[in-house]
Amino acid sequence: MFINQTNLSLGAYEQWSFGYRITPSLDWANTNKSILAKSNYSFGFKRATSEVVVSGNSLLNYGINFGVSIPMLSSRSLSRLNLGCELGRLGTVAENNIEENYIRFSLGFSMAPDTRYDRWFRKRKYD
Repeated sequence: MFINQTNLSLGAYEQWSFGYRITPSLDWANTNKSILAKSNYSFGFKRATSEVVVSGNSLLNYGINFGVSIPMLSSRSLSRLNLGCELGRLGTVAENNIEENYIRFSLGFSMAPDTRYDRWFRKRKYD
């Protein structure tokens, strides 16, 4: 039995990130506003030094991300549908290194109680 084993050196991992979230409207009582006016928008930037070392150099990872958080069920609900996208580059072709360009999509949702609209969180009282 032949086992091919390589010894790869690992370096230190370091990441710096910056992000910002915008909420255009906090006026939940106004039902005339569109669902997009009640959504949250976010964007960010990251720079990371990967622990993978190729040819004596650590790989650099740069990326920007965008996201939107849309209210679910009704415009006053605290439950949200979260959509995100990240564009990034890992490594560089300079100095005979490797490079990978990537796009990452994410989809999620959060369920939060609300006193009037999210009925599955309501505690029932019996007399």
